[in-house]
Amino acid sequence: MIASFFDFPLERPFHQAFLAIYLICTVAMINKIKPRKPAIINRFPILITFLSLISFGIVFSFLAVQQEINIKRARAFLKQEDWQSMLHYAKKAQSPLKNMDPTAIPAVSYVGISSLQLNDLPAALKAFSEAYRLYPDDFNSILNLAIIKEKFELYDDAEKLIQKGHKIYSDNALLRKELANVYYSHGEFIKAYMTLRSIHGWEKDSILIRNIRVLENLIAIAESTHEEIDMSDFRPEESIRYYSARIMEDPSWLDLIVKKAAWFIRHDSPYIGVINSC
Repeated sequence: MIASFFDFPLERPFHQAFLAIYLICTVAMINKIKPRKPAIINRFPILITFLSLISFGIVFSFLAVQQEINIKRARAFLKQEDWQSMLHYAKKAQSPLKNMDPTAIPAVSYVGISSLQLNDLPAALKAFSEAYRLYPDDFNSILNLAIIKEKFELYDDAEKLIQKGHKIYSDNALLRKELANVYYSHGEFIKAYMTLRSIHGWEKDSILIRNIRVLENLIAIAESTHEEIDMSDFRPEESIRYYSARIMEDPSWLDLIVKKAAWFIRHDSPYIGVINSC
């Protein structure tokens, strides 16, 4: 009984049976040592309570079994990429008495996955928001909700979710990729570039390399020799962070910082004081 406060021994029927035997023996020994006169008890309220508990247990067990059956079918259709059938069984798996599957995944997550694949974004947002409410530290709930927030152009919300995920699942490549997607969709190409380069082993990933090269072209850093580069869309703070990192890799990038500073001076930018201080 003490162990059950810290562990899960009572999830096994074998352990529950032995606990019941121990309790029965304890009561029998107490009555043998110190016999008591049987008390007169009104059994009707006890019977009603007992039957109510038994009825609830039967209903709960039936719904739990039905949920597991429907989730198993939904997973099968997930592997087959039959999203309509998956959505059907995912909805049937919803139960007011049990909202987690046996693997501690919110059952509503399966509705969100199928709705997302069917491009029903409002339904996916509702499902993943509920999954996140039920299990706010779950990796899939955080990632999927961030993806939906990005699609709804709620970039700040998506970034906050991913930053929270980083605190729990540090250095996770999937979270970093999604964060880069958020920055890219929001037009913050330098942040997207730096985020992709922070992924461990990006040099061996052909997709990441291709995306990094695309971002390099977007922010005009691919060995550009053009003096007249329109850099007015880039925030100076972002540029300073980016170029500082690049200088550590290659001092020749100092020339590009000089060009950017010259652009601000040439256009009488209010950020000249920031550039001088840096």
